[in-house]
Amino acid sequence: MTKSLLAVTQEGPRLAHEALPADSSKFSRKDYTRHQLFAVLAVKTFLETDYRGGVAFLGDFASYEPTWG
Repeated sequence: MTKSLLAVTQEGPRLAHEALPADSSKFSRKDYTRHQLFAVLAVKTFLETDYRGGVAFLGDFASYEPTWG
């Protein structure tokens, strides 16, 4: 278990790429890939907040986007 948010944002997408396909269906809207959604879920869980809180946090640090998915 890590205490570093940066480590979470780097490890989350790596795990998602190993375990999940990018899209659930060829008919999916493709707004976000499963990898990106998993990265938000990892941050949400780490920060113990809701999805909107996780998205808001990541939005505040948009310069880190290449790191988290």
